[in-house]
Amino acid sequence: RTFAHNLVVIDGQNQQNRGRGGSFHLFATGERVRVMEASSNAYPEASMYRRTCIQVDHGENGSYLVDVFRAGGGTVRDYVFHGPGQDCRVEGVDLEPADDAWQAYASRPDVDMELDNPQAGSGEQPWHISWDVDDEYAFSAWSPGAPGERIILGDGWGQRDHRNTDRGAVLPYILRRQEDPEGTSTFVSVFESGPKGEGIVRGVRSLAAAGDAVVLAVETRDGVDFIVSQLDQTDAAAETDLGRLATDARAAVVMTRGGAPTDGCLVGGTHVSLNSLMLSAPRASYSGAVSDVASGNGASCFILDGDLLDADTLVGETLFVVGDDGIQRGYPIRSVREDQDGVRVYTKCDYVGFEARPAKTWEIQSTVES
Repeated sequence: RTFAHNLVVIDGQNQQNRGRGGSFHLFATGERVRVMEASSNAYPEASMYRRTCIQVDHGENGSYLVDVFRAGGGTVRDYVFHGPGQDCRVEGVDLEPADDAWQAYASRPDVDMELDNPQAGSGEQPWHISWDVDDEYAFSAWSPGAPGERIILGDGWGQRDHRNTDRGAVLPYILRRQEDPEGTSTFVSVFESGPKGEGIVRGVRSLAAAGDAVVLAVETRDGVDFIVSQLDQTDAAAETDLGRLATDARAAVVMTRGGAPTDGCLVGGTHVSLNSLMLSAPRASYSGAVSDVASGNGASCFILDGDLLDADTLVGETLFVVGDDGIQRGYPIRSVREDQDGVRVYTKCDYVGFEARPAKTWEIQSTVES
């Protein structure tokens, strides 16, 4: 059941079981920032079903995860998640017993969304929910709010033991609902976990930006972090308390401390700047044609045509390729070698890694971190 997982449910329906496919769009692992983005054809009617996750690491002070889920299609879209137990507290939203409209929707025979004791409230303003996992550990989810969004909280299926020893268990389910017969819904969330009283996140808010760009300000114990996510490599900007944040990156992060930028990261772009911090890359990405694939003796590689970065900088990066099926796949680069056939990018060495599959085109996205 899609409703039992941390996903977007469209019109109360389960995802299709077959033919969903799936493509990787971003993957970068830096010292302070890690990014991944993927999509699938989970719903035939969905114009988009894409998720971007950005982990921001403050070292000993903790880390958090930004989740940007874009979904189109249908009329009612619910971003659904549930926490680790019943001991939770909601702040920033006034919840009241859900009205008859929710009951009527949930009881439709074509809707697979059962909740007991449902409560509802406005999710237009920033709010968060936190759990005490045990006497020492806590988990929190933050939302910057979104225009027209509604929050529904209720008890849902919570069985976790595959031996059925906890049959009948329930967990609080949180639904963030957006209703729009056109366009795309964008759900932005921040998750963190750690020892009680030591969470790094203090609040989250959205900043206005043009186009489909998501610009998020995450208030932390150290300062304010600014996170940007957009579907295409295009210019995006937002005004902050520290000045104008500008980037053309698919994903970008600027971390601040004491009112000044200290660290930054850009993925799939040529620049990001805020106040005194500026990062740049000569190109947003490198691409070309795949001329062939080769495997044998515990190794596998793609033979590439096109303009490549220096080989020494490629190991550890991600090679994206598109096959005949139109799916984009990502491979960790383990070794690079040039011979008379072209540049061989190895995705498997000494029997470790992934077999290169036939593909037409390739791309490597620029990643810069300070």
